[in-house]
Formats: sequence, C-alpha cells, structure tokens
Amino acid sequence: MSISIWSFDDGYGDNKLYNGSKVEIIPSHCTTWKPRMKSELSSKELDPLSHLGVEVEGMRDRFLVGQGALEQSSSLTWAGGNNKHKDFYFPVVAKACLGVMSGKLAKVDVDVLVMGLPVKAEESDERHELLQETMIGEHKVLMSYADGKRSKKEITVKELITKKQPFGTFCDIILGKNGEISDRDLASQFNVIVDIGTRTLNIYTLDALEPITELSDTRNQ
Repeated sequence: MSISIWSFDDGYGDNKLYNGSKVEIIPSHCTTWKPRMKSELSSKELDPLSHLGVEVEGMRDRFLVGQGALEQSSSLTWAGGNNKHKDFYFPVVAKACLGVMSGKLAKVDVDVLVMGLPVKAEESDERHELLQETMIGEHKVLMSYADGKRSKKEITVKELITKKQPFGTFCDIILGKNGEISDRDLASQFNVIVDIGTRTLNIYTLDALEPITELSDTRNQ
C-alpha cells in the first residue's frame, strides 16, 4: 500500500507545490473571476495554469487564482497579511493549490500534507489550530483552465504536519533519499539557516539539531 504525501509551501510571493512527482509554482494572488480574452497570437501554446479559475463548494463566487489574477486584474487581492491564514482569500488559494496538485485525478486522499510556518509563528498553537481547521478534511472545487477545460476535484487531507520553514531546507542538505541522516558531521555542528522570503526573513539556529531560541527569529522585511 502506498502512502500519499504532499508538500505545500504557501509563501507570501508564490505557493510551491510538490505531490511526490511534480513541482508546480502558483503566485499567491486571487481576485474575482475575469474571463480570458482571445489572444492575437492564436498559435501561442497556452499553459493551462496561466488562467486558473476555481469555484469552491460553499462559496458563491468564482475566483481567478495565480498568474492570471496577477496579470489580468487591477484590483487583485494578495494573500499576504501579517497572519495570511486569516485572509479571506487564503482558503480559496489553498484549495486551488490542492486541486493543482491532484493532477488528472478527480478524487484523491492525501495521507499527509506537509506545510511550513515562519519560525516564530510555528511556536503559536493558534496558528497550528487555524491551519488544521483550514486544511484537514474534504475540499470540493471546480477548476477551469486557460485551455477551456474544466474538472471537478475532491481532495481529502487526513493529516497535517507543520514545520518551521527553514528546517526543510536544512533537511534537504543533511538527509538522504530514504530520510536518514546522511551528513552526520554537518548535522552535529552549530548551524544558522537563513530563509529569505518575499516578505519574511526567517533565521533558525541549531546546535546539533537543538534549536537556540535567542538566535532564532522572524522579521517582516
């Protein structure tokens, strides 16, 4: 039996998505639906995700998410508040991203969804609870794409694991393909991981993998 594990890095600038086989990047922008005008370059090959529409069960409106929202709307909404997970549009963007990760499948059960939080926010029980409420459970969306195709999606997230954002980068360096520590020398040292994001600067300091509180911080710069 295979286990489905997805990775969802919901950055302020872009959402970085990985479903175990393919990486996708969706800008963190959303607006009410804007139809795509016919292009003068009729032979131009369309990226289906360049004009991504989403209708969420329980919400009346249709939305435009990602690159299309960034390019086509003069009144777009950027899901980037101090606590972006409280933003009205965040669940819309999140569900659209889950729909993208589902690929060609109409119905998917995700055993584990892995997400990251800023260093300071990851210490907050409130932030964890909010993400749990938003991400765990059933998500039903109707997706539409730049090429005119539409598809219904039903994604069920069974478990959410949240880690400090810079820790994933460090794991990528010290872990082998099977998840074991392959670089024990580096892992045992004093390390400072700096994650430079669109809006946040995360600093995470580890001494032999043990966090150092006074040398770890999140700055909104």
